[in-house]
Amino acid sequence: MPKPPPQVQADVSWLQSRIDHLTRLEKSRTKRTSTLPLSAAHQNYLNAAADVRLRFAYQLDPGDATLYEILHFHIASRTKSPEAARSAIDSLAQSAMAYGVREHGSLSDALTGAGAAINLLNDQLQPGNLRRDNKAVISQWHALERCLERYRNLRNTAQTEGWWDGVPAVRRQEFEDHAKLLSRISEMIRPLLPPGTASSSAAPPIPAGSR
Repeated sequence: MPKPPPQVQADVSWLQSRIDHLTRLEKSRTKRTSTLPLSAAHQNYLNAAADVRLRFAYQLDPGDATLYEILHFHIASRTKSPEAARSAIDSLAQSAMAYGVREHGSLSDALTGAGAAINLLNDQLQPGNLRRDNKAVISQWHALERCLERYRNLRNTAQTEGWWDGVPAVRRQEFEDHAKLLSRISEMIRPLLPPGTASSSAAPPIPAGSR
């Protein structure tokens, strides 16, 4: 026998009660009630649906570091072929690095690009990696440098122009903590680079007022 609808409290407005009701309906719609295990076809459908939603969310905000890292892990763990996974991860990282240093890129874009470069470098510099490509390592290192330099330049521009103070203090601290972490990791990577790897990259200029 179905449960009776919950009583609406006197101090809850009609509009809020309708919102709460819709929320309960949505939870009921997505709640699994069957005691039987998922079929392979249903599991594949759920995985595909999650993949589509994740990729769509990332396309909406390619500079979000959390979305990038989740998508990176999703591709690495869900792609059956190691070669296909490596190719997809490399393509994702290259896109993130380019997005991070574009002319109108933001602080978070630059940090996400730096994180993408570190992911590629970590993969290349794994001990015993017989497929290590020194040219790729140097290119990825320079991309990392450009993204970090882009962040520093953009932050300095923000402080000079006065809009840095307009960023919420919590968000500013998140930016700084993230940048410090990436910089520490880059210093750990530096000794592992091929001999003679030069720090010759330069960040693109920051247009006035760019955020």
